[in-house]
Formats: sequence, structure tokens, C-alpha cells
Amino acid sequence: MEGTVSCSPQIGDSLELEIEKLIFRGVGLARWMGMVVLVPASAPKDRIRARVSQTRSHYLEAEIEEILSPSPERVSPFCKHFPSCGGCQWQHLSLSAQRQWKEAILQELLAPLARRGGLAISGILPVSPPQAYRTRAQIKVEVEGNQSRLGFYRARSRALEAIDICPLLHPDLQEIYRSLRGLNHPSLAQLYPSLREIWMQRGFPGAEILLTLITPPSSRAALRLLYHRLKEVFPHLGGIALAWGRDGRTYDQAGIAHVNMALRGLELRVGPTSSFCQAGEAGAETIFQVMEGWVGFEQTERALDLYCGWVPFASPW
Repeated sequence: MEGTVSCSPQIGDSLELEIEKLIFRGVGLARWMGMVVLVPASAPKDRIRARVSQTRSHYLEAEIEEILSPSPERVSPFCKHFPSCGGCQWQHLSLSAQRQWKEAILQELLAPLARRGGLAISGILPVSPPQAYRTRAQIKVEVEGNQSRLGFYRARSRALEAIDICPLLHPDLQEIYRSLRGLNHPSLAQLYPSLREIWMQRGFPGAEILLTLITPPSSRAALRLLYHRLKEVFPHLGGIALAWGRDGRTYDQAGIAHVNMALRGLELRVGPTSSFCQAGEAGAETIFQVMEGWVGFEQTERALDLYCGWVPFASPW
């Protein structure tokens, strides 16, 4: 194939590549005549035929057409929606390979800081099982007539990938997700024809779930009907809040206004839109435990968690 492609590949051209390594978000990196080619859902040492999907000034983007020789680190994804659904990027790799490459990527991204200040990476702590661990999720919604399509955005897109169930969700969230999809007479779309998202949050150690519907102001009767319909089939539903606008404030609710979360003796209340917490219980517990070890808290001390997002570093290519 290489002999049929020019030195400046165009969109639609096929290239035979071997993946060298993984970079941020688990994207595979290969090279074509010295030019970097980024290939999602690939694995190190994959030999593939890939179609060029985008041409950039310093690199190409491509999608796998055929795996000619699979990487020894490849496994079968446990979700049938992978890799179309944009929620996951690593399911095609074994757990050990995932952890090794995530640590290597972090080391590479932090290398500029390490050179200036001697920053060291102590290693990744595996805290969550690969499935059924998420106690928080944001479900995307598209309304088509009297029915709603629920799922997540596709990879690198704002198009919806409708899914029947997400195996990453905690079993309680999976159950209420099925209930929302199967709601009828009236359907979810009939109750909320402009619904955009559904946020789910499960408390722990308790099991109450708070739903937040991102939708324009609507009738109180629709909210009460939905709450009681879901409560009948899922008793752990604690409350439903409605939110809209740039500030994301809630304008109506039924049931409880928050769920409780306990972390190593600290009692937290998580509300519909104004709170941030980790996606799984085990991850939150481990982060808190590591911070305790670093700081050595006394009973009278207080700490602030100041979240600022991520800082871009220079390209490691």
C-alpha cells in the first residue's frame, strides 16, 4: 500500500502502519515517512491498515480499516458499543497494559516539570474494578417524536451513540437507566420534549440516587408523575431535580435535594448541579487516603480542594 500513496497523504488514503506507543487519551502513535499519524483504538505493536481522516500541519489523523497483525496487549472489549461510544478509550487493552501505558503517558506529560523541579511519579494505584464502578454519570438525550434516545456522544463528535446499557455503571444506575429507556404511557419524550441530558448520582454508603434533568422549565405535574413512576419500580430513587440555563441552577425538584456521601469520617452532601465528586466510591476513598498521608491532618485543621482543570504541556512527539 505504501507505494501507492504520495509523500503527502490526503484524506481517504490508506496507509500501512505499525503503532509505536500510546499518548494522551490512549491514542496510538505511528509514523509515515517521518510524519506522526494518530490512530484511536489502536495498540502498541499493532500492524494496521488505516484510512487518513484528517490532515494537520504537523501530523495526520487516521482510523483503523484492518488489523493486519494484532498487538499482544489487545483483548476483546467487554462493551459492544466500543469504540463508537466516546465514553471509553482503553477497552481494547488488557488491564495491566492500560495501567502501564497510563503511567508512561503521565510521566511523559510531566517531564517538563520533572526536569525543572525533580517531580517524581510514585505509580498508579489500581482502585476500581473494570466494570460496574461508576456512581455518577451524565447521559445524553435526543428526542425523536414521542421517544427518546439515551446514550453518550460518539468519539470526537457531538452525535449521539444510543446504548441499551453501559457496563461501567453501578448496577443501581444500570437499573434506573433501563427504567428511563423503557418508560411509556407517557414516555420520557412526551413528558420532556426538550430534554437534553440526565445526570445520575448515587450516594454512599447509602444507595439513594438523585437524578437531574437538563430541560427548559416545564409543568410540575410532569415532574411529580415521573418521580412516582420511577419510584414504583426503583425504591432507591431519592429525588429528581430540573435544571436549565447557563448557571445550571435547579428550578424545581421532587423528593430529596441531595445525596449523602461519607469519606473516611467526613460527611458530604452532593447536590444536583453545584457539586463535583469522583465517579466511583473506591477512587474517592483512595484519593482521600493518599491526601491524608501527604498532609498529616490534625482534627482541627481544614483543607481546600481547588480544582483548576488541566494544564497543556508541549507536545512530546
